Amino acid sequence: KAVTTVISTGFLGGTNAGNYFEPTVSNSPTLTITLATQGTVSMTSATTFVYGSTLALTASGGNGTGAYEYSVVSGNCSISGDALTASGVDTCVVKSRRVGDASYSTSAWSANQSITVTPKPLTLAVTVSPSSRAYDGTRTVTLASTTAANLTGIINGDDVTVDGTKLSATVATAIVGDNKAVTVTVASGYLTGAQAGNYSLPTISGSPTINIVKADQSTVTMTSGTSVVYGDTLTLTASGGESLLGYAFEVVSGPCGISSSTLNATAAGTCVVRGRHLGDTNYNDSAWSVNQSITVSAKPLSLSVTVSPTSRPYNTSTNVALAATSASNLTGIINSDSVTTDDTKLTASVTSADVGTNKAVTVAVASGFLTGTKSSSYYVSSVIGSPVLTITQATQAALSWTSALT
Repeated sequence: KAVTTVISTGFLGGTNAGNYFEPTVSNSPTLTITLATQGTVSMTSATTFVYGSTLALTASGGNGTGAYEYSVVSGNCSISGDALTASGVDTCVVKSRRVGDASYSTSAWSANQSITVTPKPLTLAVTVSPSSRAYDGTRTVTLASTTAANLTGIINGDDVTVDGTKLSATVATAIVGDNKAVTVTVASGYLTGAQAGNYSLPTISGSPTINIVKADQSTVTMTSGTSVVYGDTLTLTASGGESLLGYAFEVVSGPCGISSSTLNATAAGTCVVRGRHLGDTNYNDSAWSVNQSITVSAKPLSLSVTVSPTSRPYNTSTNVALAATSASNLTGIINSDSVTTDDTKLTASVTSADVGTNKAVTVAVASGFLTGTKSSSYYVSSVIGSPVLTITQATQAALSWTSALT
C-alpha cells in the first residue's frame, strides 16, 4: 500500500538548518497490512434444551463484523445456522468462532460447551373403566387399556409404545361417593419402544373421576334357635352381610311379634321369620334370608287339686272324688289369657280300694281339660303336691236272720 510522507517544518535541525529547504521524499514507500487476529470467542448459549425443540446458539467475543459460526464436536445434534437440534436425548458438545472480515481473520474456535438434551414431556389421556363401580373396600380404580395414541407430544415417526402394567390409579378413600378424584400413577418403564428414552414419563391430562356406589351385601342366614315355649322370648340372630349396622327381622307368618331382635309369641304354633342386614354408608340393605320356622310349644302349667272328701269309707272302688277346679287352680297362666277348666276331663284314683291312711292319689288330666280361647297354648304338666285319701272301714248293713225258726 502507498505511503504518503508528510515532512513538517522543523524537521531539519542544527546550526545550519536554515540554509536548507525541508526535504522532499525521493522514493515511493509502501506498507503491507495483514488481517488482524481476533480476540477470544466464548459460547453464551443456554446449556439445556428439550428434545424436539431447537436451541438458538449464541456467542460473544472476537472482533470485526463477521458472523459467528458453530460446529458440533460430539453428540446426537446438528446445526443449521445458529439453530441446534437433537435426534435424541444426549449431551451435545458444540463450539463457535467468528468469521473474519476485511480486517480480521476468522477467530479461533471457542472452548467447547456441553449442552444437555432433556427428555420431552408428554401428557397421557386415561379413561376410568368402569366409570362407576360398587364399593369393595379398596381404593383401587381400574383404567381402560392405553396405547401410544393416548399420548400427546410424540414426534412423528418416533417408536414409542406403552406398558399398561406400569399404570395404576387410586382414590383417596374407598367410601361411597360421586365424582371422586382419581390419582393416576405412572411408574418407570411405562414408556417402551426404541425412542422411549427421549421422553419423560407423562403427566395426566384432564381430571379423571369415578362414582363409587353402595354395594350389595352377601347372603344372610338365620342362626336363631328353632323353638321357644309360649310365654318365653327368643333372641333372633343371623349371620352374613358386611355393613356396620345390625340385622332387622320380620314375621312372615304365624302367631308372633318382633321387637328389635326379640321374638314374642302370642300363641303356640309355628312362626316363620326372616332377617336381613341393614345397609350403611357403603352397603345397601341385604336381601332377606331364607325363611326360618320356629316352633312355639305350649306352656306347661301346674294344677292344684283338692281331694274331697279327704276321708271316706271303703266302698270297693279305687275312684277318688276331687273338688271342682277353675283357672285359679292353675299356676303359670299369663295374665289376661282366657283359660278355663272342664272337670269332666279330670279323674283321680288310688291303686287299691283297700282301707288305708293317706293313700296316694293319682290324678289323670285328659285332653280337653283346658278350655278357653288360649287353652291350646298350655298343657298341664304336673299336679302340685301329693294329694292323699284316707279310706276307713265301712259300716256293714244290718244282719237279718234267715234260719228256720222251728
